[in-house]
Amino acid sequence: MILEFNIIGQILHKTSNPCLANDSQNYLSLALSFDESWDNYNLKYAIFTYKGKHYQTTLLYDNDAEAYLQIVPKEVLKGKGFYLMCYGATGDERITTNQVRIDLLESGYTTDITSIRYPNVPDIFEKIRMDEEEYADNQVKRGLNTLTTKIRGG
Repeated sequence: MILEFNIIGQILHKTSNPCLANDSQNYLSLALSFDESWDNYNLKYAIFTYKGKHYQTTLLYDNDAEAYLQIVPKEVLKGKGFYLMCYGATGDERITTNQVRIDLLESGYTTDITSIRYPNVPDIFEKIRMDEEEYADNQVKRGLNTLTTKIRGG
């Protein structure tokens, strides 16, 4: 998913507005287009802010996309949203943009998963354990039968 922005002067403007959910990783990207007022700034950066922590990335131009592309760090794809701003630098001169809030919907993603027990449908692992126990019981019974036969016959 690509979130598109135009930067005109110092105004960062979101030009696409998809619904986004939190907890994704290496999925959401930014495509940033800068106007001519940014031409003299060879170094361009994005700053992502989430819960008072700031994460800076260097923006790299992609010729195919004709824009600066950046994957949104997973560290900010949490909660209800994060903030984005950009700046450029050349020598001791700096240009900045306004800060934009990117809202996120709750995904419900978790790694704390509990097994589901449906009525009359055995858990596959329970079935494997039962098969192993049954196999072991049959092996013991065969061994006892063989031993009993040898004792009686011998």
